[in-house]
This record gives sequence, C-alpha cells and structure tokens, in this order.
Amino acid sequence: MGCDPDLGPRCDKISNKQDNLILNDLKHSKGIRIACLNINSLPKHIDELRILMQNSPIDILAINETKIDNSFLENEVSLAGYHIIRKDRNRYGGGVLLYVNEAIPCTERNDLLTGSLEIICVEITRPCSKPFLVSTWYRPPNSNLQVFDEFENFLRKCDLENKELILLGDLNCDISKSQSDAHTRRLKFLLSLYQFDQLIDEPTRVTQASATLIDLLISNEKQNIAKAGVIHLGVSDHSLIFAVRKHCAFSSRQNVRYDRNFKNFNATVFLNDLSQIPWENVTLHDDPNICYRVWQSYFLQVLDLHAPLRRIRVRSNSHPWVTSNIKKLMREREFHKKRAVKNRSHMHWVRYKEICNKVNTELYKAKRNFFLQQN
Repeated sequence: MGCDPDLGPRCDKISNKQDNLILNDLKHSKGIRIACLNINSLPKHIDELRILMQNSPIDILAINETKIDNSFLENEVSLAGYHIIRKDRNRYGGGVLLYVNEAIPCTERNDLLTGSLEIICVEITRPCSKPFLVSTWYRPPNSNLQVFDEFENFLRKCDLENKELILLGDLNCDISKSQSDAHTRRLKFLLSLYQFDQLIDEPTRVTQASATLIDLLISNEKQNIAKAGVIHLGVSDHSLIFAVRKHCAFSSRQNVRYDRNFKNFNATVFLNDLSQIPWENVTLHDDPNICYRVWQSYFLQVLDLHAPLRRIRVRSNSHPWVTSNIKKLMREREFHKKRAVKNRSHMHWVRYKEICNKVNTELYKAKRNFFLQQN
C-alpha cells in the first residue's frame, strides 16, 4: 500500500525518514526522558516496540495494559539494554511494566505501594543528586471510587518522605471535559491536596469520533520538568506521553539479547534428568493455567542446568523478519495517524486503519516464514 497520490512527494519524504520516530522528537532534549504508552497487549506489539526503541533516547518507558501473566518469560517481552520491572494481571486485561535503561541506578519501592493498585514505583539515584521517584499507574475504567483511597495512601507516603514524584499512566479520567465525573473530580482533588501538577494538555486517545485526555503525567516538582508532550503513534490507539526531567545524561546502553548455551548439552543426560521430575504434580490442579505453570517451572529448572541462558551483545537489527517493506508500511501508518489526529480527516482515518491491519498481517506472515525457514 502506497501513499495517497494527492499528497504528492510530501508523504514519500516522511516515509523515507529515519525509522525511529521517537528519536526524531526527543533526541535533542537534554535530561532523563521518561515516557508512557498504553499498548493494549504487549506480546502482540513487542516486535514493533523493539523496532521503535532501537537506539531510542528514552531512558524509562512505562507500558500500561500489558495483558501478560507470569507464564510469560522476561526474554519474551525484553528490550535490549533495559531492565524490566513488571506487575502482571492476566492475559485479558491490565498489567503495568517499566523498562529502565541499564545505565540508570534504580531501586523498586514496593514499600510505598498499598492495596491492589496496578502501580509500579522506582527510586532513581545519582551521585551528588537528590533521588526522585518514577511511577506508572493503570486505573481500569470500571474501577470504583475506593481505589483513590489507596492512591491517596501512596501519595501520602511519598509526601512524608519529601520525595519528588513523576507519575505517568492511563488513569481513565478525562480531565479535558468541562463537566467531570466523580472519579475525575476525586483525582483532581487529590492532585490539588498534595500539590501535583498535570502536565499533558492535549488529547491522548483520539478516534474518528472522540478525543479524550486520559493518559496523564503528574509531578510535584513541575520546575524540574524541562519538556512534556504527546507523540501520536500508530502502534496503539493511545498516544505516547513523555517528560524530560532535568538531569545530566546517562551513558549509552548496550544492545543485548538472551540465548541458551548448548555447547555442553547432552541429550541423554537431559532426558534422564527430565525423567526424574515428579510430573504427577502437574495433574494435581484443576486449573489448566496452573498445571501449565507447574510443568513450565519443572521443565525450565532442568533446561537451565543443561542449556543456561547467556547474555549476548547484538547488532541493532535483531528482527530480521521485519523487512524494509514492513518498515515502510509502519512509517506510512504513522503518517496517516498523525494526519488523522491533526486534521480530523476521514480519509486519513480510513487509510490508517487499513495500513494497521496490513502491518499486523505482514508481520505475522514474515515472522512465521522466518522461523519456518530456520527449521
């Protein structure tokens, strides 16, 4: 699928830009780049996310609605050069995850969390600098008002420590509406009470029929945020929100991947060790998901002994099934999404949805064919 002929060479020029659109928007910003995206199923979009984040200047990326559970291994959703901190719900909804640049020293602050909120919080430390907190929270749209009591406990603990907090997430509170619902009013009250500012000022979920500002960025030290904004991406129906926190730059990360080392693998010994596992324990549970996790745990224990995971530095192109034609489709998708949002153009919305479907189809075919050829 090509560009609309009525757009002329302008679309071709955009389509030939560097693949990494985030880099184009943020590469000249100095500081710690923090971003958040509701991706609506991380496994479904992990290849596109990895391409998007290759050589990206983003230091901390929050993902909402990961839709994964503990059966997903870390290397299935990893990004080269980033640590992963995750809080899963299940495959049908929710879940949050933080990708943190390996060069950034951070500590999980689970002691600040209360209740059942889908929230992650880390403390960023740096020599000769005051530590600060970065957090992401996903609030499901069907949540009751009581979740804000738990959220207030979190804000209170941060306030008692006198810590700067930057929180990003899809809170499903449309603060752009002149008539706020009870949930949005409660959120605004808490932000006012604890002296937080909300720094996003344009819609973050735009469709052909609506525009809402539900992906929020709040901070209690507004003066430390050099820049904040929205980037409309085609990979999700939500836009990416970002902030640049004033700070000295961190050293660049290395691209790595994880693979198994079969150098000393002995199939006979491996099978013998597998036969010693009490597999009868797998059938003790009625839930097939639990049975699978028990089986997986036993199997990986043995596999890790005979073919341990190893960390390998790799070149930037670690997705050989993503062809230049697929990348061109992705660029065209981004172009039409941006034009649709900016101009409220029906034609661009139609083209955007068509290309979205084509990208998903072509990615599936290319990845499937690639691995079939490896066998």
